Amino acid sequence: MPIADFYRRRITVARVYGIPVRIDYRWFVVFAMSAWLIATNLGHGGMWVGQVQLPPVDSATAWILGMITTLGLFMSVFGHELSHALMGRAEGIEIEEILLHPFGGLARLRNEPHSPGAEFRIAVAGPAASFLFAVFSYVAMLLAMMGRYPVAAPSCGERAVTSPMPPAWPESAAS
Repeated sequence: MPIADFYRRRITVARVYGIPVRIDYRWFVVFAMSAWLIATNLGHGGMWVGQVQLPPVDSATAWILGMITTLGLFMSVFGHELSHALMGRAEGIEIEEILLHPFGGLARLRNEPHSPGAEFRIAVAGPAASFLFAVFSYVAMLLAMMGRYPVAAPSCGERAVTSPMPPAWPESAAS
């Protein structure tokens, strides 16, 4: 197998709104490594989310949360790319595919936007979707923490939340 073909292997996993969604086969390696890293951290002494340290959990729970968290990360990348693709379609551009790489994604448009305004709307659609996903994740994390389920916090919003908890956060919810 020529080296160029090695880097072009993709798996079609779905069609969303008629758009083929393909995953680079190396994505599975990164998925496994990310899930393993999160599971290992949760299982061997907890994990820090903001200023809250999550308690260690048993191995099965750690792996489940690691896979959910990693899947959430990749779904946010997919949502970002899908937003570009759907806005491109709304602007009258045919979409070839959505391709998810190990560290990102690509919405492949068949042709260029017709105007600078259309190009701007297509470009802004992805970050807007990412922002909405971050807000949703942050709210889900706060609900998990208030509901005394701090171990679920990384699955809800660990990657979306990097700032400390609000000053009015109840002390009992952090323990």
